[in-house]
Amino acid sequence: MASIEIRGLTKRFGHRKAIDAVSLTIDRRDHLAILGPSGAGKSTLLRIIAGLERCDMGELRIDGRLANDLPPDQRSLAYMSQDYALYPQLNVRRNLETALLSLKLSSSERDVRCAEALAWFDIEPLTGQFPAQLSGGQAQRVALAKALIRRPDWLLLDEPFSQLDCRLRDELRGLLTRVCEHYQTCLVFVTHDPLDAFRMASKLALLDDGRLLQCAPPLQVYQTPSCRSSAELISPWGVNWLCSQSLDEAAAWSSPELIDDLRTELAGEICIGFRPENAQLQSSSGQSKTMKSSSGGSKLVLPVTVERVQSLGFAQWLTVCSNGQHYLCLVPHLPKIPAEKVDEQSHLVIAAEALLHCRRVSH
Repeated sequence: MASIEIRGLTKRFGHRKAIDAVSLTIDRRDHLAILGPSGAGKSTLLRIIAGLERCDMGELRIDGRLANDLPPDQRSLAYMSQDYALYPQLNVRRNLETALLSLKLSSSERDVRCAEALAWFDIEPLTGQFPAQLSGGQAQRVALAKALIRRPDWLLLDEPFSQLDCRLRDELRGLLTRVCEHYQTCLVFVTHDPLDAFRMASKLALLDDGRLLQCAPPLQVYQTPSCRSSAELISPWGVNWLCSQSLDEAAAWSSPELIDDLRTELAGEICIGFRPENAQLQSSSGQSKTMKSSSGGSKLVLPVTVERVQSLGFAQWLTVCSNGQHYLCLVPHLPKIPAEKVDEQSHLVIAAEALLHCRRVSH
């Protein structure tokens, strides 16, 4: 099967390692998202694959062929940078045609490909306009059409949606996925947004400080992050991390066996946390310490005080405090908490299976 194989790639800029011994394989059936914070090395890795940067160490193979020194135009791929790289002096139609020049197609074949690209991305009315006359969403569509008009085996995109509003991002995620599936083009894209990965990727590579933390399907990374950094990178709403003080507060309300197990892990190399979307808020009214033996499995129960309530429209974003420790909670299904309930005692309830058990650092 056709693939991109990366083995021990390292890239330095001065004394800093932008890419630090990264190894991974991208099969043609994959849509790979490269996710990480700013400065993690995501764009550098993409540019090495595209042939726009040379690695200092390691191997890059494309379809089994050593590609370390292979020119970009011999890699059967298309690359789109964050600035779209449209020629300002050419109209939309001419921009698309320039991508076909090296293919030496007949005039009729060029017309067919241009017509298909214009139709796929719904930009037929823009053919005579110049890049300066386009909106951000229109320029994005033209740039994507220009990248795909060659029908490459691999499409490399650097932060393809970073300049778009939420509605356009969502629209283009779906459109781009459909086009790539139609032409059987493998998508490799850089993003800092976990939602891009969940919506579009079949495989996710997490980078931090030039190192590969984890590479697996997005849901697998979400459910079983390899380390604390992985958990934070793949969590759209962040992660609440527990400490020994948290367990002291929870001990009276939670299963003793669960608390003992968590204490043992925290004393070692394991971090324990939970995501805001996996916590529930229960009023203390009428509650007792029998919560720890309630049905439905083992639960961690933290006595908390609600300090702040913010509405996100579809849910409430709560800040709660337990003996000086602050936690965030996303509550999509509870009735709106009235202002007079703020500062009242409540309980934060997290099912044991929703707790994250992560190494402190990636090995």
